[in-house]
Amino acid sequence: MTPTSRSGRRLPAGSSHNRLVAWGILAWHGGCIILGNLGCFVTWSIPLIIENEPPVLEGKGYEPGELITIDSAGLVAWVYASDPDADGTLLFIWQLGSALLVDEPQRHAVEDEDGNINVYWRDTVVLPYDADDDGERLRVEIIDPDGGSLEISWPVEVL
Repeated sequence: MTPTSRSGRRLPAGSSHNRLVAWGILAWHGGCIILGNLGCFVTWSIPLIIENEPPVLEGKGYEPGELITIDSAGLVAWVYASDPDADGTLLFIWQLGSALLVDEPQRHAVEDEDGNINVYWRDTVVLPYDADDDGERLRVEIIDPDGGSLEISWPVEVL
């Protein structure tokens, strides 16, 4: 005796359709397993394009566009920057007039209140006294490992 034949009970309306769908899905799944999943699931790879964000100036040192004054003792200029995308070394290229000035950047790791480590780069450059630099612009281009860049400049006054 089957469960549906007891006491003259009938199947609910639409249950034969539900059984047919269930058997169809079961047959499809069984066929997929036997055939080794050939054609059972269709997948597409979706390319993930992540835009590289340029380095960010961290607000220490001179403000962009602020007048920089060089006296007879010279001047040490510096910037702090970070890369929002990665922890790679930032490259700093300084230029005053036609002269390129280079210094090795220093890495600073700072832990915040949540325990996250934030990495900042500080780069300094010594600007010697040279009366010919009066009216020039001091420029720094900060480049991250993925090619993003940030350029900042300041007008220079030599006393």
